[in-house]
Amino acid sequence: MTGFYPGLTQKITDIPDHEASYFIDLNINTNTIHQLPDNVWSIKYFDAINTLDFLPVTIYDWKRQEVGHYKLSKSYGLNYYNIEIDFLKVEQVYFAEAIDEAGVTHHTAFSLKGPPTEDKPNAEIIVNPMNLSCESFTDNLIEFYVILSGGRTPYQVQWFVLNEQMSDFLYLPRLEKIDGPGKGMSVTVDATPAYHVMAQIEDACGNKLNKVVSVNCQKEEKVYHSIFIEPLSKTMGAVNKQ
Repeated sequence: MTGFYPGLTQKITDIPDHEASYFIDLNINTNTIHQLPDNVWSIKYFDAINTLDFLPVTIYDWKRQEVGHYKLSKSYGLNYYNIEIDFLKVEQVYFAEAIDEAGVTHHTAFSLKGPPTEDKPNAEIIVNPMNLSCESFTDNLIEFYVILSGGRTPYQVQWFVLNEQMSDFLYLPRLEKIDGPGKGMSVTVDATPAYHVMAQIEDACGNKLNKVVSVNCQKEEKVYHSIFIEPLSKTMGAVNKQ
């Protein structure tokens, strides 16, 4: 047996009405497997007999092996309990049986939920060329903005504009807060290529994501009036999937 608790588990008094519905009802026998968010088993039991001052409860695992036993203190009427069960394993089904003074068996099933699936943020940098040239001393103007989805809002987005070697900032980093999914504020760059624009995204749960685009001229073919914008996979010493 994993856990045996011969002591009396005390009932709870003064349960607020809005919390009472979260307690599993031992008087209702169903085939439902109740999902517990943690190792606290919250139950309620209506005692209509009250010839004993406790209700024996036995917990079995899926192999029908006894893993725990409790004695719940009770009185006539509705009784509430929060029972901490330290032996629960994630996603394993447990069965509880209680036998009252009249010999009636009350049973229920429950399982400890696993950790939630992590929903990570997604991001895409959108490039809007406004005035482009690879010639020196020529005005260049490109607008960048990020489209966000997934993760937990709000997001924090920090923009970096880096030189060709990704060793220095061309502009001071800029931080913005975005309350929900969709388009973030734009960043306009008037530098002459080549350079890199990176957005570092962090959601409310601390999940982080880097996105980078590279702006460069096709110097090999001496076509200095053409500018090429492409995604990068390397970001400031870290490799990220784009």
